[in-house]
Amino acid sequence: VVIVPFVALLNDLVRRPRTVFSPLNIVTGVWPTDFSNAGGKDIHSCRLMFISVESVPSDGVTRLLQALCSQRQLSRIILDEAHQVLISEDYRPCFTSLRHLCANAIPIIGLTATLPLCSEDAYSRILGLDGSAFTRIRARCTLPTNIRYEIVSVKNREALWERLSLDVAPGSGLSFSDARDRGIIYVMREDDGHQLSSR
Repeated sequence: VVIVPFVALLNDLVRRPRTVFSPLNIVTGVWPTDFSNAGGKDIHSCRLMFISVESVPSDGVTRLLQALCSQRQLSRIILDEAHQVLISEDYRPCFTSLRHLCANAIPIIGLTATLPLCSEDAYSRILGLDGSAFTRIRARCTLPTNIRYEIVSVKNREALWERLSLDVAPGSGLSFSDARDRGIIYVMREDDGHQLSSR
């Protein structure tokens, strides 16, 4: 079971696995629509079920998860964007309703790219996770080494054009010698973007 906090993210997550799993005849679905009479899917044949976080506190989801646990058909619960437990008060009741599943020894996997180490204790406390049963897996940083970020403040448009022409000039340190090299310049107004691209 994958629990997702945002509708747009839920739709994207549902679309991608279907293109991967459908050729393999692996059933995926969204609770409750795909498992209603109209949806026609069998819960017991579903290998990957998506549930919006707002549905979690409902009796239907609670009964479903308890039934799947008792039938040994639930191997893990994945919380996508798990840092929402801490930063979105609206979601806390939804996530904290999962506490009873910890008692059933169902692993809960929180996926997040933005939860700092100093917040892990608060995160596990909100979910009622036992510190001894809490395992941290941190992947190494995925920031590309070939990207450089710089913020430059300029007084007016002419100073902006002058600074940019210095930055992209040969020998400036920015190499645009290869056809694959790219640069992105963010401007505050669309007009500035048009003027810049015409120079």
